[in-house]
This record gives sequence, C-alpha cells and structure tokens, in this order.
Amino acid sequence: MGKQETDCWIGNFEGVCSDTSEVTSYLKDCFRIEEECMSELCHIDYYGVANNHIMEHGTKAYENTISKLKSEGIGVFGSMQEKTIQIEHNGKNIGVLGFSMREDNSPFKSMYWKFPEYAEIDNEFQNIKACDYKIAYIHWGVEFVDYPSNEQTRMAHWLVDLGFDLIVGMHPHV
Repeated sequence: MGKQETDCWIGNFEGVCSDTSEVTSYLKDCFRIEEECMSELCHIDYYGVANNHIMEHGTKAYENTISKLKSEGIGVFGSMQEKTIQIEHNGKNIGVLGFSMREDNSPFKSMYWKFPEYAEIDNEFQNIKACDYKIAYIHWGVEFVDYPSNEQTRMAHWLVDLGFDLIVGMHPHV
C-alpha cells in the first residue's frame, strides 16, 4: 500500500506492543509484538485501542503499548484517558471517538472505553461536535457474521442522528 504524504491513516491496534506479558502460558506471545517491531508499524498516524485484545497481557503491557505508540508520534484514542482525538488534516478538523462493544476475556481491568451508555457517548461527542467531520470508530459485531445486529443498527442510526458523519466498525473478521 502506498501512503501519500497528504494521507492520514487510522487503524485498530488489536494487541499490544510490549516486551512484557503477565501471561505465563503458551498464549504469552499471542496478540503481542516486541517493542523493537514498532518502527514497522509507523505508517499509521492514529490507532484506536478500544478492542477485545488490548488487555490480554495485563496493565503493564497496555501501558507500554500506549507509551510506545506515543513515543513513535502515533496518536491514540479509545482509551479511558483519551476517548476522542481531534486531527487537523488538509485544512479540516476531524474528530474521532473510539469505543468497544465487545467483551474481552481478559482477567485484567480494562483501561479502554467499552460498553458506554448512550449518555456517555453523547457527553464525549460534545468534545468533537465542532469538528468538520465526526467519526465513530467502534469495535463491535459478531465474529464471522457479515451483517449488523438489530442493536448495532439502532445504535448506528442514533449515532448519525447525534451528528456523526461516518461510522467505522470492525471486529467480525469478514
């Protein structure tokens, strides 16, 4: 893929970038890359971290990931501390709000934004309401199902009515 200088790429960081893991089983290397590999991922400008794999290696690995992304100049959104991000690109202001509607199976306390109530989304939307473009970046859906659930459809309509211009969904692997 050829990224142009005027492009702005946003991705889903579904795993961790950390040399440590609190997992001791054979799963200690699943959804985890070594920190030295991050330079290979620097073609992405912003990463959403609200997903069902970001906490699988524990709090320290999550914190290492956020720190490493930021040290490489990559913006982060979807965390409990940074639910939204505002991007100035080609003279336009773009607001991106990220959250997950998928349960993770991690024993560690989630540090990303998941299962927000509509009122919480509305409240966070106010931080990007004045942006030229507003994007909802949602980790949702059922794996291997290629159509939205009724609940997703209702929420998507509500998000558009709230004022979002684009809804980006990910997770189903289809």
